[in-house]
Amino acid sequence: MKDGAVLDLGGVEYKGTITVEGNVTIKGDTKITELKSTTGCTITIEEGKTLTLNNFAFGKKENASAKYVIKGGTVVANYGYFQHGEYELRSNFETGYMYYSFGSNITLYGTLHSEGSGDGLDYVRGNLIIAEGGKSIHDRALWVEKNGTLTIEPGGYVQANSLTVYEGSTLTYSNDADLKYNSVKGKEYIIKK
Repeated sequence: MKDGAVLDLGGVEYKGTITVEGNVTIKGDTKITELKSTTGCTITIEEGKTLTLNNFAFGKKENASAKYVIKGGTVVANYGYFQHGEYELRSNFETGYMYYSFGSNITLYGTLHSEGSGDGLDYVRGNLIIAEGGKSIHDRALWVEKNGTLTIEPGGYVQANSLTVYEGSTLTYSNDADLKYNSVKGKEYIIKK
């Protein structure tokens, strides 16, 4: 989809991959097998509508300065990842599992809820900021991997059944109410504001 495109499938499922380049708008409840972009884009989902995907894939190491904005509506996906880019996530996401991948700078303003399917692991492998009003909820395990950073700003919220913070990574949060977990490993690497 080129810059300025409007996607309106009229309720018909698209069984294939759609690649987004530039600023695009998605109208109505939409089902697509795969959505991806490696060049940067702004995807605006119509308010109150749902974009249903098998998977999504954004970013490319060779184009790490690209910016991606996803806003409006809700994204429901089996799985997905963001890698090598600048991300502004303003939509609500419901996923089976999620990879915050290498080289990413992600700011979450909406709600991301991961059910923990697959191997049950959600990874922070870049820089993830939970902004005021943002929520990152993980029904199973959240890992902050080596060289990863997870920052919960005042008014942001993270919940995980199990939290692992690896040596060389950083977790920063304001107070205990911002972060809830049932079990934690590597707690010595947590840094509180």
